[in-house]
Amino acid sequence: KIRYRPVPESARIQKMMVNSLLRKDVYGSIKTSDISEEELKTYFEQHQDEFVVPEKVQVRRILIKVDEDTTDADAKAKADKLRAQVIGGAEFKDLAMEHSEDPYARRGGDIGFISDKGKPGLDIGSDRCSSLPGNIHAISAINPTIAAASQPRRAMRLGEAPILRG
Repeated sequence: KIRYRPVPESARIQKMMVNSLLRKDVYGSIKTSDISEEELKTYFEQHQDEFVVPEKVQVRRILIKVDEDTTDADAKAKADKLRAQVIGGAEFKDLAMEHSEDPYARRGGDIGFISDKGKPGLDIGSDRCSSLPGNIHAISAINPTIAAASQPRRAMRLGEAPILRG
């Protein structure tokens, strides 16, 4: 009973056009040989605040949709029951695979690591990075969500900086 919402064709075409223009007009005009290693290193050191990997939390959720067959109250009751099962020791992954109504159900509800900027096309609330790993909570009343793991904010090393790679 998983429902997929495909990306609109116009959005995909727009993204392909933007990427094509970037490759042709921007990336094609810059050669790494135009910039010395010393210039790259100096720029990197002077702009350290721009080269940071943000804190991320691995989020897993069970999405219960409200539609013509499921009222708000029914969805909340189901979410509360699932939340109680997880707190009682049931495997979140198994419950998500059986009950979640989004594409992440097949991955046990694992949405992946998300920073405070979120994930394009996915609204899971603004408090995802304030969650301690292992704590189950509801980002909304209907979506039992668990922060499975976290990665702290950290500075990039010179070789990791995407703009400075050849």
